[in-house]
Amino acid sequence: STSFNGKKQVGNAFLVTKGTTGTDTPTPPTTGEDYKSNISWKLGKKAYDNTSVDNSKQSAMVNGVEVTQILKLGASSGAGTATLIIPKGTSKLSFYGFAWKGTEATLVAKVAGTEVAKEPLKGNDGVVKTPPYTITVTASDLNFPTKLPVDTEVEITTEAKGRVVLFGFKAE
Repeated sequence: STSFNGKKQVGNAFLVTKGTTGTDTPTPPTTGEDYKSNISWKLGKKAYDNTSVDNSKQSAMVNGVEVTQILKLGASSGAGTATLIIPKGTSKLSFYGFAWKGTEATLVAKVAGTEVAKEPLKGNDGVVKTPPYTITVTASDLNFPTKLPVDTEVEITTEAKGRVVLFGFKAE
């Protein structure tokens, strides 16, 4: 968990710290715009989003706001994988990420096959059963140490049978 202004926050700070200087203080979400993603992704194995069909179609109520850009990775039968498309010039990527209620899961990020970050995600009471999930959140961040010179594909996956939901990806 992270803290903001001395108060414990729900979620995880996810930092890539190679060469990073200064501090980056998360700010609490203020509108439904905070939960929309401004990047795209490609679904891999055991990955689902709002384009999936039937019970696999992902959505949530996040702090009382409907969110349809949800990326779910993993299933009870195994790990899930997706590829995030990060625009060139990006120096920071923030997102919200939670494991299934009562569980923990590890999210691994790789660029060109090289692991760049690994973070355990805590469970959230609202991430359970089938969508729509009812989730209460605060801020979580993933920081890239330098601006990306070209569009970059970042493969993310869960380890083992971990299930997670991710949303609100912001490339800055």
